[in-house]
Amino acid sequence: MLAIAAYQWYLFFHILAAAAWVGGGLALAALAIAARKQDDPAQELALVRLGGKIGGPFFGVSGLVLLGFGFALVAEGDWDWGEAFVIWGFAAWAFSLLTGIFYYGMEQRGLDAAAERGDDAEVRRRLNRYYMVGRIDSLVLVSAVFAMSAKPFL
Repeated sequence: MLAIAAYQWYLFFHILAAAAWVGGGLALAALAIAARKQDDPAQELALVRLGGKIGGPFFGVSGLVLLGFGFALVAEGDWDWGEAFVIWGFAAWAFSLLTGIFYYGMEQRGLDAAAERGDDAEVRRRLNRYYMVGRIDSLVLVSAVFAMSAKPFL
């Protein structure tokens, strides 16, 4: 029988969800780089759409698991809600969640509408912004990994 306390299980599932979320974000960033290198704008848009289809459900589930086990870790561990790394992690989680809910879906619809109209300049402008927001989102998530692992303000 494993001699693992509840706290270690919470930590395991929290780290697993963080790895999935951050790893998924970095994988989508790599997909965006591959999309941007396409010579065919239709292929580029298809790759961006693929990322959008994968992203929503994947990040929704992994984000909720991450948050739930993070709450359990603070409640069961010797941590305070005011610890800098807890605040940093929650802020990064909230930023990424809100960006996902309020930006990516709306931008995807705008991209699709511009592509349907044949407005190549608008498609390019929106894609460039989409890529920039994706890079910022990835950096925020990586900063949370740093805060959680290094705990620089303890």
